[in-house]
Amino acid sequence: MLTSNLVKRLTGLTLTTALLLNCFAHSIYPASLTSPADMNHASRRDNISAAVPATPPAFDQLNSYAASLLTVPDPTPTPESKIAFTSERDSNQEIYIMNPDGSAQTRLTNNSASDFDPTWSADGTKIAFISDRDGSGGTGVGEIYVMNPYGNGQTRLTYNNTYDFNPAWSPDGTKLAFVRYTIANYEFDYDIYVMDSDGSNQTRLTTAIGGDYDPTWSPDGTQIAFRSTRDGSSDIYVMDSDGSNQTNLTNNTRNNAGPAWSPDGTQIAFNSDIGAQSDIFLMDADGSNIARLSNDAAIDQNPAWSLDGAQVAYQSYTGTSYIFDI
Repeated sequence: MLTSNLVKRLTGLTLTTALLLNCFAHSIYPASLTSPADMNHASRRDNISAAVPATPPAFDQLNSYAASLLTVPDPTPTPESKIAFTSERDSNQEIYIMNPDGSAQTRLTNNSASDFDPTWSADGTKIAFISDRDGSGGTGVGEIYVMNPYGNGQTRLTYNNTYDFNPAWSPDGTKLAFVRYTIANYEFDYDIYVMDSDGSNQTRLTTAIGGDYDPTWSPDGTQIAFRSTRDGSSDIYVMDSDGSNQTNLTNNTRNNAGPAWSPDGTQIAFNSDIGAQSDIFLMDADGSNIARLSNDAAIDQNPAWSLDGAQVAYQSYTGTSYIFDI
């Protein structure tokens, strides 16, 4: 049952590049929030205030400027939640982890290149991220790497002269979907690929001219939802995990983005400017029964579900983040 009331304000941020820390979830909630596509990954100042009482860094960007929260195995018997994020506090983009209250901020990567866009595997044993450390610095070319939760075992997975980004783990942790940017016949193209978690068997799933972005796996791993501009507008599509049966779910002329599967796989939350501005919407996994969750003058986007499927958190570009009851 959708409610019309916002039940909780999560964060108060100093700038309109609202940074959502998934602190509404309990300690075993794995989640990764993705902010609007930003192909150049330009620097932004995201100062955390309400959710993190510690003194915030000058630059903090998370998972394409959003946070990734997950239970990480702790040396003690009690697991602890960690947030992986990108910060430029030490003059270049590096990946850090911290506790949900902002304490124990620990740097995981340390080099002169840019390391960013961290995302946790579902079991908390790996972090995938983007880096231009291997000779591509300054060219805008990034490759996908993985590392262990505390920064050791950093391993390069992709070897291309193109830009690979938007890594997304399959639910069982055996595969990564990602986006590859290429230029063919003077056309800029962004396509979705999938590979094994060790970087092998890289397979192109989408071939349409235009942009395919933001892959996100269904909870059972059989489908991938994504955003595409292939039909002239930005729509939410879904396809089987092998790339077959690509289907336009929203099929309108508006800007639809940020697909997020419900934990039971029956619904997809997304943001759209179907109205006068971007709001949060909900639809069944087949594109039917579209319902509006938010309706205000702000720009609302980047929905993310609670583990029990009872709530949807999102960013509101008034400088705050909210949760809706479902």
